[in-house]
Amino acid sequence: MCWSYPGNVRELRNILERAVLLVDDGQQIDRIHLPTELTGFAGKPAVEMSSTIPAGDLKSIVGQYEALVIEAKLREVNWNQSRAARNLNVSRRTIVEKLQRYDIRRPGSVSRIDLESVET
Repeated sequence: MCWSYPGNVRELRNILERAVLLVDDGQQIDRIHLPTELTGFAGKPAVEMSSTIPAGDLKSIVGQYEALVIEAKLREVNWNQSRAARNLNVSRRTIVEKLQRYDIRRPGSVSRIDLESVET
């Protein structure tokens, strides 16, 4: 299932947590597990949800989807962190922290750790 989510990260997190709780282990999350206002939304594709729920606990599953949403939004705004933060209704600091937590980097960028290993 693909869609462009019109809300913020916290709202999406709550929707995903609710959907995970509604399905049995190994069951696919489907439209019936999502709010009607979301399933009727016909925006442009942004994030693709897997047809199966990834393995792990709720926190790690939600984290995986959160990382996908943040990266998709950053791509949409050409990796402008301030615009991504405004669009997701979070602070820029939150975006920066989550980029570090989920090791999200702009394609072609080099991390400080990569630079240090080259210099030694």
